[in-house]
Amino acid sequence: MKGLARRITVGLTTVVAAASMVVAPAPAAAATMAVHYDCAGMMVGGPKTFDITITAPATATRGVPVTVTVKIQSHVPLAVDADAGDYRVYHSLVLGGAVTSSHGMGPMTNPPFDEGELWWVTGSTQLTFDTAGTVTYKPGHITFHAPGAVGCRPKDASTVPVLAGTQVS
Repeated sequence: MKGLARRITVGLTTVVAAASMVVAPAPAAAATMAVHYDCAGMMVGGPKTFDITITAPATATRGVPVTVTVKIQSHVPLAVDADAGDYRVYHSLVLGGAVTSSHGMGPMTNPPFDEGELWWVTGSTQLTFDTAGTVTYKPGHITFHAPGAVGCRPKDASTVPVLAGTQVS
């Protein structure tokens, strides 16, 4: 009887372990790349470079929401201190592959920074995919409000790299 109980326990443990592997979320994939932008607006127009990081799950199931996170970091240090939330940033996340669209994100906000630090903002969004296949993510248009507004577009949208992808099944 002990042997049967042990086999049942081992069998149930194997089933539970296998089930947990099926429902465990896939690890997130993230990539950071310097992206060149042309900006226009109050006092800070001209070419700018930002490090953009997009983090997305490696896999997703159709109809189940996933979280995609974007971080935008400047290459230019701040000239003044900034309180948390001083910068409100809106970003257009460009989707490609199995889904072709742009998804507006924002407002993304900043933590507090001291003068001389490189500033950055982060934000997340929930996306739900109805189409199977690989969905790719690229950075798009950025609008800053801090104070005044500055709009930035990739210098050459055709060369903006794909920074992450999700396989939807």
